[in-house]
Amino acid sequence: MTDLHEPEFRSRRLILHEGYSEAVIRRLAEVSGWNQIAERPMDVRRNISRCVIWAIIPGLTVSYYDEPLAEASCLIVRSARDQAEIREIEGLLNQAIDFMSDEELLALPSTSTGLSSEEQALALLRLGLGAPLSFDRQYFDQLASGTNDPDPDIRFAAVRGITYTEWPQFRPLLSRLADNDPERSVAKLARQVLLIFDELGLEDGS
Repeated sequence: MTDLHEPEFRSRRLILHEGYSEAVIRRLAEVSGWNQIAERPMDVRRNISRCVIWAIIPGLTVSYYDEPLAEASCLIVRSARDQAEIREIEGLLNQAIDFMSDEELLALPSTSTGLSSEEQALALLRLGLGAPLSFDRQYFDQLASGTNDPDPDIRFAAVRGITYTEWPQFRPLLSRLADNDPERSVAKLARQVLLIFDELGLEDGS
């Protein structure tokens, strides 16, 4: 889930509550005077999210994503200069939009009783999507717990959720899944994520 442009600094993915459509974000961009600079259509078959990017000022952007796998939308703020710019825009966005909180995201997988397998898988995907930029033990434990579920679809979703975090602390867990998970698709995905982490230079942080 990458932008067409990659300034050096970025926010975490700010997960939108259901009901906040692209049209709502477009209206906010128009009212705020942002300039649209890029757009990418969704490709569900290739798991490519829809993306629209607005420039607030040169080098400071807000990107909207509609993520097909997690069935969720989010915003990312990026700056070519520093994190302070990002914090300022995040504060303004939080005044205009109701984003999902950490408490809400962390509660999704923990309410697995009564959830279908598909709902639990979506909860893990959204948890990974909305994880902080830096390692967080609560998010780690929830996603790691998902990889131990007896349902291979839930284990698969947990590994997908781990992919979003880009946390090297997951490498030992991913290695165990790659070598030992009885479901071939889960083991294969774990190997693929390890390769992605290698390409990103994410060394073992355990």
